[in-house]
Amino acid sequence: MSNFIFSILLFFCCINFFLFYLCSNLNLFDNVTPMKIIAASDLMKFTNNSTVNVAGLVFSKQRPKTANGVVFFYLEDETGIINIVCWENIYNKYYREILSSKLILVKGRLQKESGTINIIAQSIKNISHLLKLLPYIDKPYL
Repeated sequence: MSNFIFSILLFFCCINFFLFYLCSNLNLFDNVTPMKIIAASDLMKFTNNSTVNVAGLVFSKQRPKTANGVVFFYLEDETGIINIVCWENIYNKYYREILSSKLILVKGRLQKESGTINIIAQSIKNISHLLKLLPYIDKPYL
């Protein structure tokens, strides 16, 4: 296996391990009681309109012109994909976090509809600085 492929695989293994660590009881906000970050695979266990905290890597953002200012983005954790719906007022408040974050924490209301789960964002925090806790990967291979 080439060093490049090995480095990429190692990187994604480290990301998945790190996100698994995040899904434990962890206090990511200062001066706030500890919170439980819910993995994508566990969201189905919660009832409609529950307040949940999710975290993951941001991998897609969409702001369709036909959506009246609603922004959709997707997070990926070690267990799957999380759909985030962000109303215009929340987007305006947290647009810097949404546009510049690689790793993000979202507190929101769980919405189950027709077998689809969405998180309606209420607050968003950039936690990309936690990626520095991952083991160093040789940069020449990336």
